[in-house]
Amino acid sequence: MALSVTLKSASPAITFALQASEVRLNISRAPMHSPLPGSDPLQMDLGQFKPMIVVIGVIPQDHSELDGSVRIPDKRDLEDFVYGITYGRRGSYSASYPGEGPPQVAIAQDNITLKVTSPTPAGATQTDSYRIAIQSCNFTLQAARDNLWNYQLSMLSKGRLEDQDESEYTG
Repeated sequence: MALSVTLKSASPAITFALQASEVRLNISRAPMHSPLPGSDPLQMDLGQFKPMIVVIGVIPQDHSELDGSVRIPDKRDLEDFVYGITYGRRGSYSASYPGEGPPQVAIAQDNITLKVTSPTPAGATQTDSYRIAIQSCNFTLQAARDNLWNYQLSMLSKGRLEDQDESEYTG
């Protein structure tokens, strides 16, 4: 089984199946370090952590529907999704710019879940879900690759949703 990554927004209901080649999870801690005059610095660890997830992949030329509710996004779909979160406007998923037609609902940043399913060494699969906030999305056009766009989606997370929290994935 290959890597499966799903990006889901509860409001409005949007589900993207991302074509991901790599998923990175970086968990950093934030201990405090304060210099004191005439003695060793004061160090305190309050248990704060900052999970960051990066998904890297290739975007197909055209979007496609998988089963009517799940979509493989093209560059415009993913770009509009990120703009809708960041600025509360643009594209078909969010409020329009003035004069661009009727306003639509902006995507709520706190209602986005990332679900990663990967194979285990035993041949089974493991699924991890994360409540995320999109930090940045980079698009790279490589002309040598038949005009395919690469993307890198960086997200902050509250941490992995536990099994009892899996209901949060459905919105």
